[in-house]
Amino acid sequence: MAELQYSFLCLGFDETKGPPTFQNVLHELPLPEFPYAFPEQSGLFLVNGWNYLEQPEPIRIVIAMSGQRPVADYRFILKPESGKTFQLSLLFLEGLTFPVPGSYEVSIILGEELYSQYPLEVIEAPLEP
Repeated sequence: MAELQYSFLCLGFDETKGPPTFQNVLHELPLPEFPYAFPEQSGLFLVNGWNYLEQPEPIRIVIAMSGQRPVADYRFILKPESGKTFQLSLLFLEGLTFPVPGSYEVSIILGEELYSQYPLEVIEAPLEP
């Protein structure tokens, strides 16, 4: 059975010196105004570390405020890499719009099972003049 070893959001990563180094790992996202739409070709990276993925599995990633429409709802098939027990999944979340500041939940769903759910605090941080 697959296990989710870790899941986190970050703003970037660097692979120039071997395995990826993740940059600006975050649990709080300061944005200058609301609603806030990420500019074209920008967004967040979602990093998941999976163990024991034995067969292709449907994955769903949802970011939503409780009772509200999701700001992200991604679905894809995660295929295991041959001969490996650990697999890194890196997803670029672009086209995100956060309508208001507040606490959003990041949900990682494999098949029909919720594997992880954690908060992303989106706060207003106006740009300094």
